Amino acid sequence: NTAYTLYSPTLPGGSTNLTDTTRHHTIEKGVPRDTTFTLRATAQSEGHQKDSYLTTTITIEKPQFTELTTERLAATDRVVVGTESFDKAEKGDLRVGNKVITHDLAATGRALVGSENFDGMKKGDLWAGGQITLDDLAVKKRALIGSDLFGNMPDGDIFIRGNSVFAGDTRTEGTARMGGARIDRSIRVDENITIYGKVHGGSEELTVGSKLKAEGGAIITGALKVDGEVLGKPQKLTGNFDGSVRKAPSNGILVVRMYTGDHHRTRNLHIDIKNSNGEWENLGNAVVDYGGAPDTRGGSATVPLFKDQEYKISTGFSQNGGSDNAEGYFFPLLSP
Repeated sequence: NTAYTLYSPTLPGGSTNLTDTTRHHTIEKGVPRDTTFTLRATAQSEGHQKDSYLTTTITIEKPQFTELTTERLAATDRVVVGTESFDKAEKGDLRVGNKVITHDLAATGRALVGSENFDGMKKGDLWAGGQITLDDLAVKKRALIGSDLFGNMPDGDIFIRGNSVFAGDTRTEGTARMGGARIDRSIRVDENITIYGKVHGGSEELTVGSKLKAEGGAIITGALKVDGEVLGKPQKLTGNFDGSVRKAPSNGILVVRMYTGDHHRTRNLHIDIKNSNGEWENLGNAVVDYGGAPDTRGGSATVPLFKDQEYKISTGFSQNGGSDNAEGYFFPLLSP
């Protein structure tokens, strides 16, 4: 009588018993990796046990491992994780179907996470279908969020279309264009920032070192405090005040004063402006009656004007008409 036992790491429990009539043995789940099979035959003869062994090794073209622990892994072609398909993966590619936790990761070709499609990716590209969490992010050229079209964006630009940025402190030395942005603390811009919609400030300050341009308008619901100058330096008007049409160079305030040095003289000052309907209307007046009762030797009129608004000043005499004098000054308003 002879007993047969087949040994292999691929067998449940590492071995199985065979009958002496067995000519073929099938491993239902197949052999996942290179392995060695050992067949032991045990026979009893005259009270003695005799063992004989037959060993064979098979090699698997595509081995599979449940767990693999290694100090270093070098792949000269491609690496895929979470899939068995190398379709469209090129030499040097790393494709991960789930997630990678690593201290250092270097990809000499392309890196694709969360997908199996390398279409449109070129060497050096990184694509993530899920979320990337980083301590620091350095972009040497351009950063684009919410779109995949870089267009004619220059190097150093950050473009955000249709999304929001949530940041503690944000600093940019180039140009920042955002569809929507929320800054929890502060934002610093060393050059220019252009805002086409609204800016909502929190408890901190919005500080701009150069210019702040809001083409959509600025709405201030609280108090407005201006540490710098609101009015520019006064510009003295030239020419006679004979009712000729003038135009305001910017938003500002017009101040005209007149006075006389002769007794028993009456003079009148009129300032007319063209309204939004294109009609002339009188907005400022002053009267000098020196020698009358009450005695008025000088007077002035003040009128606010918007940029390019037409106006006329009439006194009936020149700015320096002997004893009669009139002077006009325009104070630019620096605020919009």
